[in-house]
Amino acid sequence: MMARARFEASLLLVVLAIGCQVACMVVPVLVLWALAHAFTSVAGVLIAALVAIPGAVVAMIWLLGLVDRRYLVVRYGRRTLAEDKELKWHRPGPLEAILPPSVMIALIGLVVWFVVFAAHAPSGREQFIP
Repeated sequence: MMARARFEASLLLVVLAIGCQVACMVVPVLVLWALAHAFTSVAGVLIAALVAIPGAVVAMIWLLGLVDRRYLVVRYGRRTLAEDKELKWHRPGPLEAILPPSVMIALIGLVVWFVVFAAHAPSGREQFIP
């Protein structure tokens, strides 16, 4: 493997690692922020978020899949999926190894935020059941 190809493969791995974290943590927050500025009611934001957040995350993962495919082409020299099917052999890309820990880190971060940093202690004035 030439030095340029090694550099490109390393750069693609960094993009995949950062992109997985962005897809799991930054994209949902940005979508909520954008929806909060687009809607006037909290109900509208929450209803739109049910569709917008999964759609944005899927779009980001699709883009990361393109980066993953490029990594496989740079690293192993295959050009198309048809070549993989022809060989009846599939080499998993790094996205399959990077994404699950990224999801776990995001879930742990959400739990830590909710338990430690979120202001959810009742003051006695909140009405839990309307």
